[in-house]
Amino acid sequence: MEQGWQLLHRARNCFLCSVARTVRSVILMPRVTNFRQCGIASILMLSMSIIASMSMGQTRDIPKEHNGWGRFSPGAWRTARIITESFDDEGNRTGTTTTVERIALQRSRRGYATLRIESVLEVGGKKFDSPVRTISVGYHGEEIGNRTLMQDIGPEDTKVDGEQIPCRVRQYEIESPGQHKLIKLHYSDECAPYVLRRETVTTLGEDEDPAYRNQLEVTALDRPHPVLDEIKTTSHQKMVKTNGKSATTKWSIHAGDVPGEVVSYRSEEKDNQGHLIRRSTMELMDYGYDAPFDEIEEVEQKVRRRDKRRSRRRG
Repeated sequence: MEQGWQLLHRARNCFLCSVARTVRSVILMPRVTNFRQCGIASILMLSMSIIASMSMGQTRDIPKEHNGWGRFSPGAWRTARIITESFDDEGNRTGTTTTVERIALQRSRRGYATLRIESVLEVGGKKFDSPVRTISVGYHGEEIGNRTLMQDIGPEDTKVDGEQIPCRVRQYEIESPGQHKLIKLHYSDECAPYVLRRETVTTLGEDEDPAYRNQLEVTALDRPHPVLDEIKTTSHQKMVKTNGKSATTKWSIHAGDVPGEVVSYRSEEKDNQGHLIRRSTMELMDYGYDAPFDEIEEVEQKVRRRDKRRSRRRG
């Protein structure tokens, strides 16, 4: 794989050097009119820009097959239950909310996926339907329409669970009004879940100090894990998010054949003094590859019946 990259870049560089030499010789030809010089030089410079942009395009986007939503066809969905507990300064629990969330894939294109999100929030025994949302998510973490610049830094091994895995290190700069986001990721096109490490630094306005920092790393590969009524091969990931006031650590489990990949997670948010602010758990309830026909309430009933069957088997 590495030899292929080296040959590609060597061939491109040789071509560009050859074109540059030709441009220089054309411009320095004494018996050629200025008009002809400019015309030939412009054509050759255009060729250089096309080749450079082709090289950029070959490495800009992560293939949609390597994204947790992009690899599926429209209609794929998953339903999950998220339980969140809040705590006061003394560590006493002050409230619990339960959210049943369904995410369905509307379309996947090169570079981004469009998702429909519907959820039901339960607080104090009462349920509230949240407004349906539709969002488009870039495969590198960008919002659609923002300017993205990519730089291929080069090869670097990434250590996962004691194993060194060859990766390409890529850097993305994403500009949006009032915000600059720098993403550096370690990408393997052969080892799922493909993005093995990612660091995102976000600055606001003219500030140079980061307002937010996210660090994700894959901690384990090819681990068997129960998912609903099956045992699936999964990867384990750890993400740390900081915003200057608190830090959130999330431990998640991912299965490549589940839309969105995430089958469960637990997270803790602590303030700068180490006090627990919030704790959440997520559990996959159901998933499918076609447009869901069941209402969320029906999915909850099906999950309760499945849990009862499990309890009887254990008993």
